[in-house]
Amino acid sequence: EKVPYVFVTPELNSSVYQQKQIVEQFPAALINKEFKVFYQPKVDTRTNEIVGAEALIRWLSDGKIIPPNEFVPIIENDGSIFQLDFYVLENVCQDIRDWIAKGIKPVRVSTNFSRKNLSHPDFADRILELLSKYNIPREYIEVEITETTEEAENALLVDFMNCMHDEKIATAIDDFGTGYTSLNVLSDFSVDVLKIDKSFIERHTKTEKDSVVLSNVVKMAKELDMT
Repeated sequence: EKVPYVFVTPELNSSVYQQKQIVEQFPAALINKEFKVFYQPKVDTRTNEIVGAEALIRWLSDGKIIPPNEFVPIIENDGSIFQLDFYVLENVCQDIRDWIAKGIKPVRVSTNFSRKNLSHPDFADRILELLSKYNIPREYIEVEITETTEEAENALLVDFMNCMHDEKIATAIDDFGTGYTSLNVLSDFSVDVLKIDKSFIERHTKTEKDSVVLSNVVKMAKELDMT
């Protein structure tokens, strides 16, 4: 009988160690507010006006900025992403409340939520509770979720999006064109914004077919009353 074995490389060992470090440090980092929210503006290319913003999370640890691609997937797998996503939303609500108090008219801010949150029974209620806590007008918030890659998850996503729509909260599907929702179930959603995956934009000039696909996705979104 053969005994299975693997070789552990220095790179693999380092990767496992880094993941363990992030999981262990996350709770204290959240309490110490090491996570900072930055705002990426959304600009109307016809008028050059800022018409919105997207809240982006960065981890400031020991004077270094840790980008989200280095910690978000780990936090997702660990199950702590629910806490992080609502930490961001609360920061956004605090900032919007502060801007209103200073007489600054806010733009609509989109906040990202992991689709892992969809299975959490209090997901929609927690969003509504935070908006009520800070008395945030619904027009200033947009909830953004990456499209699902699993059929079972999709039913939860449809329910969640429809709930947000009923509550007059704008929604966005991110990375459209890479997951399960593409075309076949798009008509089930009450979605306001469709964010086409950047791979379509990067390659659209390469072939005539790519250009046709991209232009028709845009046309379809507009006809479904999506931005």
